Amino acid sequence: MKKSEHIFAKIQKKIHSEDFRLKHRLSEKAFIRNCVLTFTFLLTFILNQLKKSNAAAIDESRGFLKKIKSFTKSALSKARLKLSPKAFIELNDVLIEEFYENKSNVKRFFDFNVLAIDGSKFQLPESVELKIKYGSASNQNGSNMNMALVSQLVDAISGIVLHALLFPYNTSERDLAAEHIKAFVVKRNEMPDLINSIILFDRGYPSISLIAKLCYNNIHYLIRSGTGFLKEINDFVNSGENDGIVKISSKKLSKSDREELLKECPGFDLSKD
Repeated sequence: MKKSEHIFAKIQKKIHSEDFRLKHRLSEKAFIRNCVLTFTFLLTFILNQLKKSNAAAIDESRGFLKKIKSFTKSALSKARLKLSPKAFIELNDVLIEEFYENKSNVKRFFDFNVLAIDGSKFQLPESVELKIKYGSASNQNGSNMNMALVSQLVDAISGIVLHALLFPYNTSERDLAAEHIKAFVVKRNEMPDLINSIILFDRGYPSISLIAKLCYNNIHYLIRSGTGFLKEINDFVNSGENDGIVKISSKKLSKSDREELLKECPGFDLSKD
């Protein structure tokens, strides 16, 4: 059996599991009748929907599921409200675990899993509820649009998403990066194949606090830095050296950052200059 077939078989088994259904329905009355939009069918439908509109996906489903009775967009929307989004997180965890378990199929760079953290802002549908939850912003024409911030920890070579977050538009990308680091540490403890990994960051992420958290958790990292970040880094660049060790004083941390580090990183030594 091919690796992809093995992974899909594992996911399919999970979707058809009774324990999985009971765990991810949002009420005890949800998905108990033998109706068209069963728990299993709804999950499969959403996973196959991809970027299609609801109407297009429904029409397509009638083609390959001829025995399934028709259903409306309204019925689909109501059924989705009964399904916990955590179901998709658990299915993705199955994908991640099975993918990295087979070392021969994982492409690495000098034996490193090359991961990356990045965020992106995107437009949401027009809705009062979405505006309240995620916020809004004006475009170049002055129109106000619902917006959100999505952030991902992704394998830069395979495209596998290890952790993803959807937050209000004005959330700090650095704060979400810290959450990705916590999630990565948990996954690394569960999957030893992730131990030898390096995480890449773009130039919007450099902060002493973030670097301290990466060092505390023994995570290799590479962060693109602008000239306005630290004088010590600029001095090294101007030295003409190809490599070296740059020491950064903990005194550069703000009081709130120090308190946060001591809380999240027990035993972390901030007494040294």
